[in-house]
Amino acid sequence: MLGTRVPLACVVGALVALTVIGCGGEKKKDEPRERVLTFEELAKERDTTGLSQGGAIVRSFEPYRMENGAVRIRGELGFPDGTVFQIAIFRPGEPRPFMRVQSEVVHGHFDTPPIIGTNGPLAKGTYHFELTVFFDSSLQPPAVLQKTGDGRDLRGPGVTRDRNGIPAFSYAEDRHL
Repeated sequence: MLGTRVPLACVVGALVALTVIGCGGEKKKDEPRERVLTFEELAKERDTTGLSQGGAIVRSFEPYRMENGAVRIRGELGFPDGTVFQIAIFRPGEPRPFMRVQSEVVHGHFDTPPIIGTNGPLAKGTYHFELTVFFDSSLQPPAVLQKTGDGRDLRGPGVTRDRNGIPAFSYAEDRHL
């Protein structure tokens, strides 16, 4: 009888070992998983390589106060006449702008309308200014889009693409008023 028990115990032991070791097809935690590497092809319109190469687009940027205390911003931009842009103004340490003003390039220059806060002229201090241009057909005149190849021909510091691949430009600076 003893001889029949040993082979039966061996068979049961072998079945248990096979079940634990790998019959379930699961890998041990310590074993590295096989990874499949893939490559995504960049769409030509989203490729931003070399966009920042080129001459300065912002040639001058000057926030200033008028006699009545209102603030204006003037400067010179290397964009075609008629290019529409926005300037957002931030108070120190605040994540959102408290004011936005829109302007356009005329003969290579710009001068915004007067900026007055809800309680009168802006207090003296340092402000953060962000100038932004999007080359979208809903924002720019057809002549500007034609001269810039829908913005895709632009190159220089600050030239980029937004999340949807639309050509854009941004510039930021802190100034004391």
